[in-house]
Amino acid sequence: MNLLYYLLYFCTFNQIIFCLSFLKKASLAAGPLLITEHRQKVVDFTEPFMRMRATLLLRKSILNAGSLTSLRDVLGRPDLKIGTLEKGILLRALKNGNTTLLRTLWRSIRESKPSTFTSSNEEGIERVRTENYAFILPDTIAEYVALRACDLVTVDKFLVDEGYAMALPLSSPWKYPIDNALGTLRKTGYLDKLYHKWWTRNSSCETIYPNKMPRIYSSTNAGARTCDWTLWTRHVLYLAVFFVRYLTTRD
Repeated sequence: MNLLYYLLYFCTFNQIIFCLSFLKKASLAAGPLLITEHRQKVVDFTEPFMRMRATLLLRKSILNAGSLTSLRDVLGRPDLKIGTLEKGILLRALKNGNTTLLRTLWRSIRESKPSTFTSSNEEGIERVRTENYAFILPDTIAEYVALRACDLVTVDKFLVDEGYAMALPLSSPWKYPIDNALGTLRKTGYLDKLYHKWWTRNSSCETIYPNKMPRIYSSTNAGARTCDWTLWTRHVLYLAVFFVRYLTTRD
């Protein structure tokens, strides 16, 4: 069996690093894998194929009424509660914020009554729609949702700047050639074409960042559905096919 498909079909997403580093069932793990210090202890990562930052998701009506253009503006609205997922990389980054603005943000979230934490991104997006609530989540989710759910917009980018990459076993001989292939994809504009193909081509709304290409994740008409693994899988498999062709045909 192809080793890449072994990972996709027999390892859940939460197990994929374990399958790669300890079970040694594959030479490459392809997916929306964030590069973290903890993961870098057990696997090597390729160069990032896209990046993730935190952003605020709000109702468009709130934005229009208050002319909110930044995190600072949103924090200055006492009637607007700010929340985020109760676990994960953004929560850890908020706890470790090292600026006055980020410490103020964390204190506001931590002390909010009732709690502004959510158990899922779906819950957070629904609260944005039904409450005076701003939800902090990855821009890779928020910008795509805002392009499909036309009543929502994103504001600012802050807190983190992390890369999505593919993972390989430590000291893998494939890291250097795959990094070279990624460089080729970036220079030729192929990565931008994939963004457009899978995430923005069918957009029905104008983004708050009209000159920037939004990224990943999707929504339904009734409510946002934040984790469309079909889109991720298609995108990453396109990249994987390119790498296989590149590595098997080069001199």
